[in-house]
Amino acid sequence: MKKQILLIIFVTLTFFINAQILITAGKHQYDFFKSYEDYKADKAVDGIQVTICKGSNIEYTENGAKKKSKASKLPYSWFCNSEGMLMRVFDGDLYYVVVDGAVSFYIKVSEGTISKPDNADYIISGDVSNTWPNEYYSLTPNGTIEKLKDKILEEYLEKYNLTSQYENDPNYKRQAKDCVMCWANKKTNKKIKYTKLINEKIK
Repeated sequence: MKKQILLIIFVTLTFFINAQILITAGKHQYDFFKSYEDYKADKAVDGIQVTICKGSNIEYTENGAKKKSKASKLPYSWFCNSEGMLMRVFDGDLYYVVVDGAVSFYIKVSEGTISKPDNADYIISGDVSNTWPNEYYSLTPNGTIEKLKDKILEEYLEKYNLTSQYENDPNYKRQAKDCVMCWANKKTNKKIKYTKLINEKIK
């Protein structure tokens, strides 16, 4: 019961924070793409746009006609949501593409939500069953999406001499004031930050 109350409080705070912190939509808000390469080249598909993205249920217009679809039945596997965040359909599931690079980082839509306020860490929340979303990764944005296990991340950190920096990062230490969900947010944001740093090293 206590966990459920904490979850309700956290979700309420998340909506409040989202209402108060400026979130600027990316330039490709609601656009579809035939491929990741088209997304990078700014080649949106003409005549089709997302109108509503609620979980894995998508509403969109195609050549003026309104349509509804599960993510698995969409005409294209890549699109941007209302914030302009890239979304990817893989094996019938919809994912937030949080980091795209040699090592890409994802959150599955059916397990949680994620948004990015300007000049702040990501705001993440789990689903209503009080389960924190798993973290996923792929090698390149087009690769097979799999669960990101701690051992895999540790190997990359070691390979690119980031282990000590990761373990001692002062921005992601747990504070006495941190609630359970706040601490979970910190841990996931830390993984996101270091996935980006790993990609910079790979370049």
